[in-house]
Amino acid sequence: MNLFDYIHSYATRTPNHPAIMTGKEHISYEQLEHYINRAANSMLIKYEPGEVVLLKLTDKKNFILMFLGVLKIGCKIVPIPDDIMPQALVKLSKRVNAQGIISDKTFEEGIFYDTRISTQ
Repeated sequence: MNLFDYIHSYATRTPNHPAIMTGKEHISYEQLEHYINRAANSMLIKYEPGEVVLLKLTDKKNFILMFLGVLKIGCKIVPIPDDIMPQALVKLSKRVNAQGIISDKTFEEGIFYDTRISTQ
């Protein structure tokens, strides 16, 4: 049984049970499975298993959801700190051969991939 089987099992047996709790907000197992599948399916357009994806999300809940979505499609994940300088981000991206980045902006726009890693 892998992590996603475990989440599916809980989503089936206890769909309304909290899976993620951040302050006053919570996400049920049913919602978690839905968000993970949505993110994974959206990212399959751009990424192949084994590719590297940078994650630069400030919201912890969004980070967890996207982390799990990227993991589900078999990609490698490099978390990026909030305060990284643009030049350092470009350098890191090249060093790890990243295929793209998921940032706050792309997440809010519903775009779960962005290959435009710039210094601006």
